Amino acid sequence: MPHTSNSVSRTLWSLLLFTLCSQLVIMWALPYADSSEPRYAAIAQIMAQSNDWITPWFSPDVPFWGKPPLSFWAQALSFKVFGINEFTGRLPSWLVNIAITALIMHGTRCIMQLQPHLTRAQSYTPLLAALIYNTMCLAFSNAGAVLTDPYLNLGLSLSMVALLQQAAQPSKAWGWAFFVGLSIGMLSKGPLALVFCFAPLVLLAFFRHRFVLNLLRRLPWVSGTLLFCALSLPWYILAELKTPGFLNYFLIGEHISRFLVPGWQGDLYGTAHKAPLGSIWISLPPATFPWGLLSLFLLIKAWRKHGLRAFMSLPTGSLYLFILALFPAIFFTAAGNILWTYLLPGLAPLAILTAYYCPPITRPIQRMVAASTALVPIAGLVLAGLSLHDVTITKTERPIVQEFLARATPSDTLYFVDKPTFSARFYSQERTASIDPAVFNSNDEAATPRFVVIANDNSKTLKTVTDQHYSAIAHSKRYQLFMRSQP
Repeated sequence: MPHTSNSVSRTLWSLLLFTLCSQLVIMWALPYADSSEPRYAAIAQIMAQSNDWITPWFSPDVPFWGKPPLSFWAQALSFKVFGINEFTGRLPSWLVNIAITALIMHGTRCIMQLQPHLTRAQSYTPLLAALIYNTMCLAFSNAGAVLTDPYLNLGLSLSMVALLQQAAQPSKAWGWAFFVGLSIGMLSKGPLALVFCFAPLVLLAFFRHRFVLNLLRRLPWVSGTLLFCALSLPWYILAELKTPGFLNYFLIGEHISRFLVPGWQGDLYGTAHKAPLGSIWISLPPATFPWGLLSLFLLIKAWRKHGLRAFMSLPTGSLYLFILALFPAIFFTAAGNILWTYLLPGLAPLAILTAYYCPPITRPIQRMVAASTALVPIAGLVLAGLSLHDVTITKTERPIVQEFLARATPSDTLYFVDKPTFSARFYSQERTASIDPAVFNSNDEAATPRFVVIANDNSKTLKTVTDQHYSAIAHSKRYQLFMRSQP
């Protein structure tokens, strides 16, 4: 058995390193695709260039009230230190993923301490949990993404592991870490972090109230609350003072209207993602692929053998993780505007549970594990490779902007017969503007721009400019770039 365990550990380490390195390659190769990544990257770019570390700006004259600044701080700092490009914008999220991976391994060890009577857990189980998490489709795709969700996940994972550590072996340092995790969540997504931390404990209390009460008593509430307030509240106060109206929009609009009002029209910065109620559950299989299938198999197997008792008889630590894993889907069941990234906080507890209850990995099964874990990383590498050779693979205007910058003078602007896309704004460093297509029907040549971008489906304007002194010089998946030539 020791020899087999060492062999499995070496295999799992190799797979985990391959996965993490794959993420780095994809971070370098894939362009920012509209709309989320380049939108947040553009905000961080403005922050880095303006040195305004209080208010994130949606554009140079419009404050961004949609999210707290933690992710923008990290990305802007990376831009200032390493330069502005896709890789440096994504690097902080990848480092956050490394921290989450370490927390998952430590949380798994805590569960093994809490539940030593279960013999399925092996010495390599923490490593397996880390690998399972990193090779789930949603976790892998968010590992180096310019989004706010990885930072929320870091905060929630830290608070979760701090509670597991307090249950296994109380420590003042880990007690404070619980409140640091809440602060990270507050500065990355807002009060939603408090809901995602405490609501699962309320649900757990219905089944194991003594455990929850004893666990909460072990936390340093006075010093921890002071620490939480010191880390979280100053920015909220400064943001409201600097741009009045922020708190009303963020607390009411982003935390209530966005989720309960389908197609919410109050969104100042994009389009609300309207979806039928309960459709978040449809996103669960692809988000957890391929390991969600194993989790479901283990759940069905336990249910067929024990029925409802399989759930009721779960050890308390496992029951807590089970609630955490499903809570994002439960919480957003009634939401009218959803994204699959909302499921991310449930993946770390699901990975720990799946690894903990996974049957021992024998030599014949090692190949199956290797194949399963390689599916998502290899798919990501293939996509990255294709995007380097075909500009229409992803929805990005990087090739258009690159051609524009190669031919433009410092005074030129990239005009869109439409609203400029976020990727165009980022890659041009805010050298974009909108233009009315009626300009091209006039005889005033001085009013027509030197460079114009037109959507592929805008056949009327495309015909107008091609009938004039314009030539197509670049294209993307959705747009064409035209340059005016001399008559």
